[in-house]
Amino acid sequence: MLHKPRSRVRIVLPAANPSLLRAYAARLDTRPDVIASRIKDAFIEFKDLGKYGNVEIYKTTYYMNHALYLFDSAGIFAYYSFRIDRCPTPAVLIENGDLLDFARKDFSWLVSPENPASKLVFTSTK
Repeated sequence: MLHKPRSRVRIVLPAANPSLLRAYAARLDTRPDVIASRIKDAFIEFKDLGKYGNVEIYKTTYYMNHALYLFDSAGIFAYYSFRIDRCPTPAVLIENGDLLDFARKDFSWLVSPENPASKLVFTSTK
C-alpha cells in the first residue's frame, strides 16, 4: 500500500507507561515487561516501513478496546476479546455512512496535536 502515490500509514501504539502496561499485561495474562517488549518490537517493525513510504507512528496513553483500519473508501473495525487466549474475533467492514464518518473523525482526533493523550513519535516521508 505504501507504494501508491500519496499513500500514508498511521499507526497508534500504547505508550509504555506503567499503569497501561499493567492493564494490557493483565488482559493478556503476561508480565508488563513482555508487553513493553512487544510494543518496542512493533515500533521497530512499523518504523522500518518508512523506507517504502509515508509512515507516522503515534503513542497513546489510552487503553484500546478495538483495532481500526481506515482506507480511502472503507474501513475495518475489529473487536478485541476479553479472553486471555487467542480466539477468532469479529471484524466489521464499514463503508460510506455514519459509522465510517465517526471512525474517521474519532481517529483524526486521536492523532491530533490537540489530544494530550497521544503524541507523534516517528514520521517518514518518501
